[in-house]
Amino acid sequence: MEKYVALSVKPLWDKYQFVESIDSGAFGSVYKVKNTVDNKFYAMKVQKLKKILTRAPNNYSNEMVSIIREINTFKLSHPNITQFHESYFTYDDQFAIVTELADQCSDCKHNDPDYKRYNPSSQPKCHAQRFKS
Repeated sequence: MEKYVALSVKPLWDKYQFVESIDSGAFGSVYKVKNTVDNKFYAMKVQKLKKILTRAPNNYSNEMVSIIREINTFKLSHPNITQFHESYFTYDDQFAIVTELADQCSDCKHNDPDYKRYNPSSQPKCHAQRFKS
């Protein structure tokens, strides 16, 4: 079954409540959020558009290319890939991607080269792995 990603524009916290910060970087932040409609917890990656778009015509920043690749991964279904919930632009020039909330881990085994070598199919899904690309 083909999956489609519909993009809309709405307030950042339209139906989500901030719970805690998971991680942040040069282009944005990842938060643990609670959906006020279904009362489930999700991960929300928020990126500032002015940091990911370039001013030069026909030129895309590396981060914009990364976002396009990430949107394409939403079509995938695998136990080690966090599942896409929704994405949207905000009225204050941000882009939000909401996915399932995976286990947080500060010492993930996927960072260990020996673990990867001997257990390639058992890589844990975590936000550090998904959102650092």
